[in-house]
Amino acid sequence: GSREGSAVGPYRLARLLASGGQGSVWLAERPDGLVNRPVALKLPRGLAFRPGLADRMARERDILATLNHPHVARLYDAGVTNDGEPYLALEYVDGTAIDRQCADRDLKPSNILVTGEGYVRLLDY
Repeated sequence: GSREGSAVGPYRLARLLASGGQGSVWLAERPDGLVNRPVALKLPRGLAFRPGLADRMARERDILATLNHPHVARLYDAGVTNDGEPYLALEYVDGTAIDRQCADRDLKPSNILVTGEGYVRLLDY
């Protein structure tokens, strides 16, 4: 069934944003009001049947914790629930997937360049 409305650590799941083979990402918030901002809560799928998944999420957490770039979603929080489910609380980005933007604006990779400083420039659209 749906996990909408259920608690994961200090967060309450509001709506499913994405789902894939490794897990799911939920729009979530803290009902206690201590931090009043939505987050993208990343949860693994089938933790009990996938040895090493918690370790992979811990490595992802450690990598994200070192990144500080305006074009990378920030890591706000990480933890493990009482049931042993690891989670990552990431910056929620309200946007459109790049493949959708490309289709809507007729963009193709040869017309999108990235500068040495990491800025994206559109050449033709």
